[in-house]
Amino acid sequence: MDRFLKKKKEPTTEVASTSAVSSSENTDSMTSSEEIPSTPQVEKKRKKHYKQKFRSEWIRIYPWLEEKKQQSFCKACSRFIAGGFKHLGRHASSQTHEKKTS
Repeated sequence: MDRFLKKKKEPTTEVASTSAVSSSENTDSMTSSEEIPSTPQVEKKRKKHYKQKFRSEWIRIYPWLEEKKQQSFCKACSRFIAGGFKHLGRHASSQTHEKKTS
């Protein structure tokens, strides 16, 4: 607010003291969050998720596999497997599937 007011000319000794005060005021105002511009937040773009469709050639690789409702279904465990080929491999190596197929 002081910067908008016209100051009267004062002796040089007081000017030095007022300039010291005004410089300290400037540093105080510089540290406030209002004066410092904030960096803009960058939004992360989400990757598109593509759902893997069931492929009939997977049945040759995994004989326990079946297609139900256009999804992968394990006959041994009686459960649907969400995902693609990699998820079928994970399911095949899981403990519950290995117990039921042994």
